[in-house]
Amino acid sequence: MLIDDMSGVILPAAIGAAVAGTIVWQLLRNKNNKSATKATVSPDRRHPETGHPVPNEHPAVGAVEKHDAVHAFDAGVVKRPTMFAVTTDEGQAASAMLFMQRAFKIDREFWHPLSVGKAQKKLLEPLFEQVCKLAWLPGSQFERHIYAVSFCPKVEAAFKLGHTAEFDCAGDRLRLCSIDETGMQLGGAMSLQPDRDGRLPCLGDLWDALNPTGKPHALESELQIELNVLQEHVTELSRHVSAKTTAVWNERLERVMALVEDVCHKAQTEAEIQACHMRGADLSEEVQADASRIDEAIKTQAQAITTVEEADQALQLVIAYMYVRELVVRVRRVCALLHVIGGDRFENEIRCVNDISSDVKAFPDVRSLIDAATHLAHDLLSHDSRGLNEIEVVRAGEVTRHARELNELHDLYLEQLIGSAHRLQEQIDRCLMWQTHSRRYAVRVDDDGTLEELFVLYA
Repeated sequence: MLIDDMSGVILPAAIGAAVAGTIVWQLLRNKNNKSATKATVSPDRRHPETGHPVPNEHPAVGAVEKHDAVHAFDAGVVKRPTMFAVTTDEGQAASAMLFMQRAFKIDREFWHPLSVGKAQKKLLEPLFEQVCKLAWLPGSQFERHIYAVSFCPKVEAAFKLGHTAEFDCAGDRLRLCSIDETGMQLGGAMSLQPDRDGRLPCLGDLWDALNPTGKPHALESELQIELNVLQEHVTELSRHVSAKTTAVWNERLERVMALVEDVCHKAQTEAEIQACHMRGADLSEEVQADASRIDEAIKTQAQAITTVEEADQALQLVIAYMYVRELVVRVRRVCALLHVIGGDRFENEIRCVNDISSDVKAFPDVRSLIDAATHLAHDLLSHDSRGLNEIEVVRAGEVTRHARELNELHDLYLEQLIGSAHRLQEQIDRCLMWQTHSRRYAVRVDDDGTLEELFVLYA
């Protein structure tokens, strides 16, 4: 009986202990399994002063490893090309005549859009409709929609000399080869797809669109600004000078406009361009002679003022002197721009750049004449006012007021000339730098393969 009673107590206790042990063992097992697969998370470290989280110094420690399937996918054989090469129907990238790849963002400031019509862009689209498939990552050093276009050196040299027959093959013979980051060709070559009208471009069509020769020069926009100012001021000249002087400057303006037309649109041969440069040099010397006479007149008249009437007349001449002298600066500036646009010799272009600065520095300081008139008026009002009649007192006061206005006008003219001169010098210096480097080309293509813009890159 005692044994039966004890077994009735011990057996349930033993069973309960076994069940509890099993549960505890299972919990510990699950915890160990989870800790084996879960990444080791570093404690949340914060900067003692700012309180901001501190990055993990050893991010690889405790990091979750990629699954084997992910590694297999990353190591797959399917790749995006980093470059397209255009070749002939042999389809070998080693004999490519044209290369296309994503442009560097750092070149952005050197892009200069080319004047290309919509029809010409449409014709060239089959060459570039696949470029959006080139490898690209957001935030990389490469552009998303700008693509550098490079001709094979032999092909570009032939095109520059006009020898296009050897390389300007028909569009249906062109093939597009994909090249990876190691320079190896990916797969076979692709044929170009014609546009809606069934047309295919040839390399000569692309060269005609990209080659800036014969297209508007990068400085022509600056030239047009100077011409607009020159025309406006010559029109207003009759209010300040005689009819004879106005007629002379109208004739000079016509010569300037004819010279611009010849340099920018008509002159083709070296002899024609040199003849234009000679005309520009003659015109610059002619207006410079006027400037020298004005400078000498300012010095002479500043020393010859003795009466309030002479002071008043001198101030009237100051306006004419400043107006004509500014026209001299503008004309010589246009001639300097034409030297650069016409592609004159490098040393002459440097001289023209320096002329723009020296012309502004030589802008007459008419304040010497203004000061002489002002001092005379002040002396009369301060020391001889009792001997002046009412008309002379009023006139001396007007001279003082007029002199102050002319000082402000002179400073305004000079500030405008200096500001525009600095802008022009930067542009011309950049163009001179461009002329010493090889040209590079680029296109902008949207995600649908539409050719939006063509560029020439000088860097």
